[in-house]
Amino acid sequence: MRVTKALFHLFEHAHRLGWRRALDVIRLKRMRASGVRTIEAPWLGGQVFVRPGTADMATIDQFLIGPYMPPTTGEPPRTVVDLGANIGLAARFLKHAYPEATIVAIEPDAENHAMLQRNLAHLPGCHAVQAAAWPVDGRVSLEREGLRHSAFRTRAASSQDGTIEALSIPTIMQRFGLERIGLLKVDIEGAEQELFSAADLSWLDRVDRVAVELHDLFKPGCGDAFFKAMSRDAWTYRFYGEVVFCERIRAPQARS
Repeated sequence: MRVTKALFHLFEHAHRLGWRRALDVIRLKRMRASGVRTIEAPWLGGQVFVRPGTADMATIDQFLIGPYMPPTTGEPPRTVVDLGANIGLAARFLKHAYPEATIVAIEPDAENHAMLQRNLAHLPGCHAVQAAAWPVDGRVSLEREGLRHSAFRTRAASSQDGTIEALSIPTIMQRFGLERIGLLKVDIEGAEQELFSAADLSWLDRVDRVAVELHDLFKPGCGDAFFKAMSRDAWTYRFYGEVVFCERIRAPQARS
């Protein structure tokens, strides 16, 4: 059974990458933690930096095997805000799909943020910000769950105790001069519950598409908060693996 699964995995990669690149990726997946390596990833616009022996190598399969998310309908997004950008693979995927878009990638962890900067450094219109997405500006604490580089969770904290800058979406938009967000990608390890249950969700009126990963498995209530927030307006919903992909059907109605 183990051999059959390994062969299936190899053929799955080879179908997308060709044999040489597939063998390179699988070799990196089998390595122990050993610094930074590169992968030739044409589906992400070229060479990307990864850390063998970490969750980077599992994350890359979202974009390798995919599809990570469907193509958008109508005008392509001109602005993308990536909350929980990790090392930048989603940002690279979206920049490759929408080369004219401005991308603002938000990642709280310092090690992940350093990798994010490397992966976006040569791309015009891409900005890497070390911060956590939160309903209000301030400070939050960051907790690692286990040893995975992708399993950091933000917690509310006092201004004295918080170790990470927290930014609200209106502040992110103001800082980068964004009138609208063409695509909001959200993968923030459960903090979507706080983000979408905030008292003031008026910023959603200026968002055209949302791609969110919900984490009810370890934080019940994330999906409830998200769908209640989205029910303010009319959206389409499509489900791609772990991603819920939403597109606005009509302009937001005036709020009383």
